[in-house]
Amino acid sequence: MKISGRKHDYAVSEIIGTVLLISIVVLAGSVVAVAVLSQPQAQKIPSVSTVTSIQSQTVYIKHDGGDALQNGTYLILVNGNDLTSKFNPPATWSIGETLTYTLPGTTPPSSVQIEYIGSGSPVIVASSSFGPAGPCTITTSASAGGSISPNGTVSVTYGGSQTFTISPNSGYYITGVFADSVSHGAITSYTFTNVTSSHTISATFATNPVITASAGANGTISPNGTVSVTYGGSQTFTISPNSGYNITSVLVDGSSVGSNSTYIFTNVQASHSIAASFALIPTYTSISPTAGPTAGGTPVTITGAGFTGATAVTFGGSSASFMVNNDTSINATTPAGSAGLANFVVTAPGGSATGTYTYVATPTFGGISPATGPSSGITSVTISGTNFVTGATTVTIDGTAATNISVSSSTSLTATTPASTPAGSAGLANVVVTTAGGNSPGGTGAYDYYVIQTFTVSTPSTVPTGATSVQYCVIGGGAGGGYYGGGGGAGGFRIGNITGGLSASYPITVGTGGAGGTNTGTGQGGSGIASVFSTISAAGGGGGGSARGGGTANGVSGGSGGGAIETSGTIGAGNTPSTTPSQGNNGGNGNTTSSHYYGGGGGGGTVAGGNAASTTAGNGGAGTTCSINSVIYSGGGGGGGYAATGGGTGGTGATSGGGGNGGVGTTAGTAGTANTGGGGGGGGSTGNGGAGGTGIVILKYY
Repeated sequence: MKISGRKHDYAVSEIIGTVLLISIVVLAGSVVAVAVLSQPQAQKIPSVSTVTSIQSQTVYIKHDGGDALQNGTYLILVNGNDLTSKFNPPATWSIGETLTYTLPGTTPPSSVQIEYIGSGSPVIVASSSFGPAGPCTITTSASAGGSISPNGTVSVTYGGSQTFTISPNSGYYITGVFADSVSHGAITSYTFTNVTSSHTISATFATNPVITASAGANGTISPNGTVSVTYGGSQTFTISPNSGYNITSVLVDGSSVGSNSTYIFTNVQASHSIAASFALIPTYTSISPTAGPTAGGTPVTITGAGFTGATAVTFGGSSASFMVNNDTSINATTPAGSAGLANFVVTAPGGSATGTYTYVATPTFGGISPATGPSSGITSVTISGTNFVTGATTVTIDGTAATNISVSSSTSLTATTPASTPAGSAGLANVVVTTAGGNSPGGTGAYDYYVIQTFTVSTPSTVPTGATSVQYCVIGGGAGGGYYGGGGGAGGFRIGNITGGLSASYPITVGTGGAGGTNTGTGQGGSGIASVFSTISAAGGGGGGSARGGGTANGVSGGSGGGAIETSGTIGAGNTPSTTPSQGNNGGNGNTTSSHYYGGGGGGGTVAGGNAASTTAGNGGAGTTCSINSVIYSGGGGGGGYAATGGGTGGTGATSGGGGNGGVGTTAGTAGTANTGGGGGGGGSTGNGGAGGTGIVILKYY
């Protein structure tokens, strides 16, 4: 408050210092009382102008003009109390200087006076009074979405305080609070203090952000739909697949955040979206085939469910090429692996399915025994090798499956051969052992199918398909025994092979046996007829000699020679005509004892006919075994004896070669066995010789 002379001025409020609070300054009339005395020697009263203000309990007195005051010549009265010393006045209080004092307590002063005491009688030279002021107003406003309370125009006691509460509506949040257009942030309460003037307060609001949650088929997200979230707050979502399904992806604002079952939005200040998708957990039912070679490359079909969208198939950890047929089927090709069980894994959006697959080492072929068999099959064979699998091994011969397979170990099995293909064919055939590990190498031409043709009558031989070689046994017709004579010789025996260059067919001649000698002419047995295959000829056996009066005691030469009778008789020579190896043997010598005649045995394929003794006729020579069928052919017949008067015995035919027995006494000799080339037995003293057996041709094509 500024005071000049005795006139009353009013003090103005002024903010002093850097304090933000607004001090209450009440202007009061300042009265300067100047006593004007009429006496001419009156003492001068100083003229002082002051500005007094109060901020809370602090009093500020500024010397604003007029005379300077000397310390001790004036008092500072606050509420009528002398508080001069509290203001620490200087020696001279001059214009522009401010005196300050803070009163204790909370009650501001009601009056401040400057009293001049330098003239004898105290004189008030400056005075300020402070009293209550009228109320102030605060005007409020709020945007849509919330409220401010109290609302409207609010009257506040001068120097008092007022608190306002800011509240957003449901689904809204506070965006700002402004006091006298100055932002104070998104606060929920604001208080005006020491109100000495009018003010404004406003609040703005905005809609809370929302999160749009959605879930695909076969699962849920909670909460679902449009979810309002308090601005700056958090929101948790729980993703749950249905039974049998997995979470495949969770997308937040279109970007993947994995496949977790929960997701939390924090400090939400904008709208978002969250979407979950689900897929069937893949399951495995079967794989076919269940095993394959370690080299891989085996096409397999995997069945199950949940395969749609599969991203990988592995066997034993190694990737396989694959194609998804549909949700329940996948075709794959196995990679290489190690022998034994291996896990395979199908990876799909819903997870993975695991099964087992067996890698099997490739079998090998070591050998087959026997290595040959008839084209009709049904031959039991033993196959050696490696990596045979019990219950899972097959064998083919020439492409046809063998039967009765029995795996005794990983290195040995037995099987029954199938018939050759085409039926009746001959030749080398491939043997293949097959397991899940693949086909065995090395069995090329390992088994030889053969066709055996046996000819007992003359007819052409047709060479079987596939045959490249032929083994033959050609036996000529056996000779007849002589009347009262020696045994007939066996038919010639020819064995051998023709390799390569076979014709499509060959003529076959089967030699007939010679007739037994009778009591006519020379009495000799008739020689057998040659059997012929291709250029191979086996001569017929030579007939036996005869002791008939006027007859010929000599044996006849042939494949095997006929036996002689009488000591003077000449044996028939075998291997006539000569072949290499020999096709037969000589007949045996006869014997004469006391006018009794004993015939020699006919020659056989293996040995010569037996010589007659003094009382015993010679036995027929043994036959020869045909390696094609292990049958012995071509045994000569024995000579006859004259038991009635000589007491002799007849010779025995070679039963292992089809030779007939010699006659005893007056009996006839026994005929040689048909289709053996066996010679007939010589007759007894009045008996005819036995007829020779027919020949035979046996061929083995392979």
